[in-house]
Amino acid sequence: SVRILVLPARVASELFRHFRRDLAERLVDEQLQKLRIGVNFGAGAVDVEHLRAVLLEEIEHGVFAPSKGLVAVDDEIRRIARETTRGLEDPLEKARALYRYVLGHMSYDTSGKGWGRGDTVYACKVGKGNCTDFHSLFIALALAEGIPARFQMGYPLPEAAEGPVLKPYHCWAEFHVAGRGWIPVDISEAWKQPAKADYYFGNLDPNRVLVSTGREIRIPGRSGPALNYMIRPYAETDGKPFYGVEFERRYKNIKGGEKT
Repeated sequence: SVRILVLPARVASELFRHFRRDLAERLVDEQLQKLRIGVNFGAGAVDVEHLRAVLLEEIEHGVFAPSKGLVAVDDEIRRIARETTRGLEDPLEKARALYRYVLGHMSYDTSGKGWGRGDTVYACKVGKGNCTDFHSLFIALALAEGIPARFQMGYPLPEAAEGPVLKPYHCWAEFHVAGRGWIPVDISEAWKQPAKADYYFGNLDPNRVLVSTGREIRIPGRSGPALNYMIRPYAETDGKPFYGVEFERRYKNIKGGEKT
């Protein structure tokens, strides 16, 4: 049965998303070779080469083509990504060009409505918002070019040695290049600090605390829809979201040998 390809296909999908296309193809080929050796399809029952092509196409489509929540990879996003990266082959240089596009297209502006949700259609059309909007647009553009990219949500720590965390959240993005791994970008901070625009392509300030990775986050046992992103504790009462949870975030620099 071709069902034995289900698990490898999921693994290959993760390779497409997180690591390398060639490794995903190799995994699929290994599984197809096992099919050739261990399964008698019967004369003309299955065209294995056709199966390979269909399987790889479905895996790639599942990783790069569809929208995921508010991170929409639509025709306009594909057009912008294609035009911005025209003539470039190196994924790192493509990502740099997309970074520069978002930096020039967006303004850090939290006036009005619609900002802060990481809505790529809004960001693309309006050209303003906060860190969620900057980086959702970058992620969508990267995915449109076949570059794996992911959303990172956390917060920065103040410069004092200890105290409360004052800023509610901050987000950034990462993209993956074979042989280099995950590379961070912080385009909204680059907009605020133009002199550090080159720095924030590939680097982050050291005071970051990562809380969650990704969008459309599903929590085990949760009955409601997926979370757009996650930065604070989540609770439900009677199967419905409960937003009255109060919490405080504090930090302290720990010296060598000191106990907490």
